[in-house]
Amino acid sequence: MSFFFKLTAILIAILYYPVVFFKNRINRKKPTKILISQTAKIGDMVCTTPFFREAKKVFPDAKLIVLGNSWNRPILELNPRVDDFIELDSFIGFSGLFKLARTMKNMEISHFFNVNPNGWFQNLASFFACIPNRVVATSEYESLMSKLARIFCNFKLELRLGYLKSKFNLDLLRFFKNIEFDEKKEVYFSEQAEQKAKEFLIKNSAEQDFVIGMSVVAGNIYKQWGIENFAKLADRIINLGIKVVFTGSNSDKKKILEAMDIMETKAIDSSGEFKLIELPALINSLKAFIALDSGPIYIANALDVPIVDISGSSVIEEQLILSKKVIAVKSNMYEPFSHVFPTPVNGYEERYKECFESISVDMVFDAFINLLKLNYPEIYEKINR
Repeated sequence: MSFFFKLTAILIAILYYPVVFFKNRINRKKPTKILISQTAKIGDMVCTTPFFREAKKVFPDAKLIVLGNSWNRPILELNPRVDDFIELDSFIGFSGLFKLARTMKNMEISHFFNVNPNGWFQNLASFFACIPNRVVATSEYESLMSKLARIFCNFKLELRLGYLKSKFNLDLLRFFKNIEFDEKKEVYFSEQAEQKAKEFLIKNSAEQDFVIGMSVVAGNIYKQWGIENFAKLADRIINLGIKVVFTGSNSDKKKILEAMDIMETKAIDSSGEFKLIELPALINSLKAFIALDSGPIYIANALDVPIVDISGSSVIEEQLILSKKVIAVKSNMYEPFSHVFPTPVNGYEERYKECFESISVDMVFDAFINLLKLNYPEIYEKINR
């Protein structure tokens, strides 16, 4: 969107401020509906699920609505905490801003939470909708326009570098009730999806085996480890007597087939077999999961499946709590520099590449062996005889 459009929206908000101020003084009703804006990727949405659950403790009688994008909607379809969903990507441009504001107003939202900095569009929409309580995440790294837009919100909390994001999201609720919150992530799947996953493993003669999952792609094009590396890693794991299932969408199939073509052993390809809404059922049936720092790794973590996160450049402590079930493989080239916010791109392309090139197959394989030792000692002992 153009700078002129953004500046015009800010100027209109300044003129509109007295209207919002007096409307909110008159209309002081109890919480009826709360709206949470999370417009980042699938992993970020999974990391926001504790907020959905804990918000119901703070506002027990309120309906909970999520403002997100179409691509991360399926991960919430079965979440019992979420009562409704608004797709932000259906609101475009100047008219979209006021259309979103009207949508919010018609829904009679009492509390708006934006858990991510830089959401100037939805922040302004919440202001034009005259929502009484507008709570936003801020950051010193926000754009100028976002810094201007947050002026019109009445509760603000700064996201600091290195802070666990899921904990920060819950801190936004403390403006209204300061209690102990549970940070456990949640992902749901249907009985039909669970049965489908079971039948898939039976079809591939893996229902009685020790099976792990592996994802070879990431949503961020700069966070790539290389197909050859995944192929070599899968070969080494399969040679231990463990079966490997590659997960992914139809768009990932080409890369998965490339990996399988150069492998010396045989893996199982599930790409395109499971929709996003069904993927948790498959991951839940696995013993462990190895992937780049992307959506599937957070789904596995929410399901308590042990993971090896090839985090590379990511400051992993901002999204995951390291434990015996969560092992991160970091670059030995640079200190991790890719934050939840900001995630630098321009001028960092070569650094991303060097970070992931510095992670060897041995490093990830050793991390996986350590994961087995900590979580499946009987399997670890068996392969080390």
